[in-house]
Parts: sequence; structure tokens; C-alpha cells
Amino acid sequence: MPPEHPRSHEHPDDRHGSDSTEEQEPPVLDSEARLRALVDRHIGEAIRECRSIDHEIARAIAAAMHDLTAPACQDQLLRFILLGAEGAPQLREELLHQLDGGDLPDPLPRWACWLLLHHAHADPALSEQLPTDGDGLHVYLTHIRPDMPEPGDTDQRLVDFAAIYRGGFPDAEAVVRGMSPLDDWETAIYAVADEHGCRDYVRFDETALIQHIINSWDVIPDAGRYHVFD
Repeated sequence: MPPEHPRSHEHPDDRHGSDSTEEQEPPVLDSEARLRALVDRHIGEAIRECRSIDHEIARAIAAAMHDLTAPACQDQLLRFILLGAEGAPQLREELLHQLDGGDLPDPLPRWACWLLLHHAHADPALSEQLPTDGDGLHVYLTHIRPDMPEPGDTDQRLVDFAAIYRGGFPDAEAVVRGMSPLDDWETAIYAVADEHGCRDYVRFDETALIQHIINSWDVIPDAGRYHVFD
């Protein structure tokens, strides 16, 4: 028989009229939790596949943001939901204004960055210049260049972001291998060590390499990864 859970200091035998066989129902996720799980799953897939988010998820993000933004942004979000990127030409500018204002509750600032880059990649003039990683843009706007934009400066800010963003990495070892020619160094040095029979005594000091990378680039942890900037 499953154990009962006493309330306060009551003894189980002292509780009259209660259902001793009451079973706990499994937790039911509310709509907000389901939306968060759905968007996070699709963002994770986009990260693994090095691409922007799907249009349907971008529309879901736009719908989640709609009631929490200024009227001008609401108009562009609604146009995007109904007509796609071409029907909402000012969406990038309005999203940046919202992000700069710092008024969006979590996780909407992160989601907005993924939506913004999805929208930008629909523009042929920008698609070849920009990365797809919305988390990198979120870090850039939050920690690297949080200054307010000048009028008409929206796309230039995205190009500036692309110019210094080196990528997101899942862990410190991936940062080391991604930001240094470590694989080439290991191949060359171990080849020499094998010739001299001392391979077992050769080790790379990865701590020193990590420190070198930290001193050479901005490495910022966010959303479970390390983001590297010039």
C-alpha cells in the first residue's frame, strides 16, 4: 500500500473524512509551459543543424510576444504572422526597439533574437552575411553592444554583430578546438613524439589554451553554451 503524506502534525489516523486512497495526478503543463518546451526544442534542433528556426516556430514566437509589445511592434508581429517576412518589412527594427527597452519577460528576449534572425534571413541582402544563431545575437545585444540604435541603423547592427561573432560552443573543450588549431597541433606534435618514442609523456596544457582564448576573445556563457566574440 503506498504511504500516505501527513499534513502538518496530524497523524494519518486522526484525519476523518479524507480519502486515504487518494492518488496524486500527474502534473499537467499549462499552455505557457507547453509553448516554452516546444520553442526550446525547436531552437535546440536549429542549433544542432546550424540553421535558423522554422517559420511555424517563428510565428509561434511572434504570437507569444504580440500582447507584450508596443503598438508599432504589435502591428509588425501580426503582419508577420499573417503574411510572412515580406509582409512585415519593419519587424526587425521594431524587435530591436523592444529588446533595447528591456521590458520583455524571459524567455521572450532570447526568442525575439531567434525571430529577428529568421526574419533577416528572408532578406537576400542579409542572408549571406548573417549567422543563424539567435543566442549569439542575444548575447551581443545584452553584453557586447547594448547601446541604443540610431534611426535606420537596424541592419547595420546585425552586420556588426556578424562581423565579430565567432560562434557558440557546447563546452570549454569545444571552444579550445574551435578557436585554435589544436587538432593540427596534436597531429604534428604526436607524430614527432612517436618518432622519438615519447608519446606517453606528451600532453597539451588545455588550461593554458583556455586562458589564452579568454585573453584573446570575449567568451560569454549563455543558454547552456559559450559564445565567442572578437
